[in-house]
Amino acid sequence: MNDMNELSTWFSDHWPKGPLEVAMFTQRAAEALGVYEADLAAKLGVGRAALSGWKKRGVIPETHLEWFTSEFVKSVLFSSNRVIDDRAEHSGVEYALALLASTDFNPFSLSGIERPDLLRIATGFFPGLVRLSRFVGLMTQFEFTLNHQDHVAKIASMLVRLSTPTVLPGSPHSY
Repeated sequence: MNDMNELSTWFSDHWPKGPLEVAMFTQRAAEALGVYEADLAAKLGVGRAALSGWKKRGVIPETHLEWFTSEFVKSVLFSSNRVIDDRAEHSGVEYALALLASTDFNPFSLSGIERPDLLRIATGFFPGLVRLSRFVGLMTQFEFTLNHQDHVAKIASMLVRLSTPTVLPGSPHSY
């Protein structure tokens, strides 16, 4: 199964159903991007009223699944925005550190890169990895096993693999 299929499956499995789940999903996605929900609506190409309607009806149209599977992870990783809620700023650090440790500081599976360069890349993307790890952790909170860090690190690793081409030489964030 390729990374896009894995990502589509993950988002399909965690696609919100019901008003509360839709409200939590959109709030968490906006937090991961470091933006307000109105900004998330703009990224999705809809207005704030449409987002409000989704929450009331408890349904996000599946047509937006494609944006989440193709753009969301990259948008989170490349966002220079800070987390809006200061109380949540560090809540993904534990999972991001577990991800870095489990991948020997190479969460993007880059090959031919010297360790100092891997550390520089990991450091550059650390804020995005923290936000992404927090999002994954919150979306899977009911799936935690006794060793939930490994579970979240595995999912976060799968999500960031999609972004590997964007950190290769020539990208705005290459090191």
